[in-house]
Amino acid sequence: MKNSRRSFLRKGPIVAVAAGVGVASGRIAVASPADPSEGTRPLLDAFLAGQRQANGKLYAASDLLLQVLRMMIPLVPIDVAVANAKLNEAEGYIDAIPIPDPPGCELPPGFGGY
Repeated sequence: MKNSRRSFLRKGPIVAVAAGVGVASGRIAVASPADPSEGTRPLLDAFLAGQRQANGKLYAASDLLLQVLRMMIPLVPIDVAVANAKLNEAEGYIDAIPIPDPPGCELPPGFGGY
């Protein structure tokens, strides 16, 4: 952590990191108390909402790209079995994106669904 950042926070580096993250509990980080006037909870909520939207857009875009690639396989002189196997592997990774654990996944408006 840079000295200017420590001076700005007027705290040591360990305290500054703990204040920005909250308390680690189990598999997820738990934010500071939900008091709007102090703590990091509003910042964490905004970050998680943004991450849900980003996850949803990545999921939707990846799903659409897979559909296009599957349509193109018969038109390209490649080994169809190998191409389908690789796309099936990619689909497994993509299908793991919308999980219920935080931060979650918020699909873009108009997208068909999971």
